[in-house]
Parts: sequence; structure tokens; C-alpha cells
Amino acid sequence: GKEQLIYTENNLILQFLRKYLPQFEKKGLTYLSILNVAKIPKTDDDLTQLFQEYDRLKREINYLIKNIRKIYLELDEMVKNLYHD
Repeated sequence: GKEQLIYTENNLILQFLRKYLPQFEKKGLTYLSILNVAKIPKTDDDLTQLFQEYDRLKREINYLIKNIRKIYLELDEMVKNLYHD
């Protein structure tokens, strides 16, 4: 029973919207209110560049998380050794 508010045949725009819109839903905004504040890149090149940066940042964040987990494990091992010696 829902009406379609956004229509595009451009797969890049659809990909963008799938990643971009959920942040607004979490804030309790409706799609109609999102249309007033959302900024969609104008060209396919802009979208491609945005996705490349998104992927780069995601890899960087995952790398940092992995390193933080490794450091926590090392610290945990050091604490165990400290108390067992």
C-alpha cells in the first residue's frame, strides 16, 4: 500500500540511495522530509567517486578496528601474564 516516491533506472543512484537513506530513517525522518534535505550527486562520475571514497574509508575503518582488537588481545595477554607471574 505504499506509494513509490523515488524512481530511477540509474543503478548508481539506486546504490547511493540504499546506502544514504537509512541514516535518515534512524533519525525518524520520513522519505518526504528526506527529499527536502537529501543531497544526491548530480553525475555518474560524482557518484562513482563517492562510492570509491566510501569503500576506501570503509576499508580504513575496518583495518583500524582490526588493529584495535589485536591491541586489546595483546593487552589482555599482558595483564594475564602480569597477574600469573
